[in-house]
Amino acid sequence: MLPHVTAVVLFFLAATATAASYNFEWDCTKSLGTCNNACFAIYTKKYKDTLTYDSDVKIRDQRRIQSGCSRNPCNDAKLSYGKFGKSCDEFPFASTKEGGAGAYLRCVDGPENSSEGGQLGNFYKKMKGGDTFKLFIRNYKGARFCDSPGAANDGGQFTFKNSQFVNSKLKMARRALGFETVEDDLETSPIIVGETLREYEDSEGGRILALSLGEESMVGQLISDGNRTLTIVKEVSGL
Repeated sequence: MLPHVTAVVLFFLAATATAASYNFEWDCTKSLGTCNNACFAIYTKKYKDTLTYDSDVKIRDQRRIQSGCSRNPCNDAKLSYGKFGKSCDEFPFASTKEGGAGAYLRCVDGPENSSEGGQLGNFYKKMKGGDTFKLFIRNYKGARFCDSPGAANDGGQFTFKNSQFVNSKLKMARRALGFETVEDDLETSPIIVGETLREYEDSEGGRILALSLGEESMVGQLISDGNRTLTIVKEVSGL
């Protein structure tokens, strides 16, 4: 191969590698409660399916204050949320620009929060501030809101609004066009019943659920847990 051709090829490969976009591969085995919270939030459509990594660790505590998690609601005897666990989980994550005020909260067991945080920390090693990513979860069976689209609040989903903690309740309603919808009572966008999360197969033959209600196919997307990178090869089904 001619020297100038080789240089062009190497430049193209380097540019392609630089442009690679990774998505978070999240194993819910030890973090079912936190996966549950994320699925609930996605189904309200208050949040888009893409998050933005914020590498500024100093602002994360401020986001936890804004979300209400820093008020320790899971250990407040006047509230009922602590029966699900004593550690406050928030979605979107405090490590993303979408986190903070209005985040969905759920009390989970401490090890579940630690598992989620550890996996995110490992994944972020591949990221730089401002990078965007989608979420893909595996081993989520048993997480109510991941298993059952539009399931009613089990009493564990809440948010911090107007200086108080309030339940996040899903209720049935009608849109102007006559579609039956599910909408959150906290000023979120309605979900047309039938919109669903889709399951895919990765390049190692594993099943993984995309936390996205959009129509965009995820085939070809790269997913990573920070240690390995896999490719989504085909769609399996919608829940």
